[in-house]
Amino acid sequence: MAQRLTFLGRVSNRWRVRIEIPEDLCVQGLTVGLWGEDGRPLAPSVVVPHVGAGVIEAEIGGPASLPAGTQVRCIADVVGPEPITVAVGTDRRRGLHAFLHADLRLPVSSNELVPVTLGRQDKERLARAYPWVAPGRVAVADPPAADDVLSMLRDDFGVDVDDMDEDLLAALKDRDP
Repeated sequence: MAQRLTFLGRVSNRWRVRIEIPEDLCVQGLTVGLWGEDGRPLAPSVVVPHVGAGVIEAEIGGPASLPAGTQVRCIADVVGPEPITVAVGTDRRRGLHAFLHADLRLPVSSNELVPVTLGRQDKERLARAYPWVAPGRVAVADPPAADDVLSMLRDDFGVDVDDMDEDLLAALKDRDP
């Protein structure tokens, strides 16, 4: 089983990479670097002396912006005939993967929490960033009443509401409109 490599992105003037080494792999050292699409290194590689399993985060040098097709390569010197090479692309994530990693954050222009109606351009921008959400179909529902929450806890999750903490019950009843 080979090591697992994750490209974390830019930190200050370096690029950060996470390397996860399984317990069954006896690693004597690692070499991590950025490689271009043409197979040439983009900067000197970093040598990480390491023995055993675990998670290592390494910062490697490279250009300020990575060209398309750039890969992070990790070469593990293991006890055995040949080193193990693992590579991962650095191209931007798309779709749900990008959403879960907050790659496509929308900029916030104000600290005020004021509800606004979205205009056509905002809806189009949201549709491009998150295509699985159809603009105009998102609705915010009122929070459920305390009795509804208690019945859901009882019926769906098997919670004995008679044994619940009194402070929690009071907090549920206080937030009712």
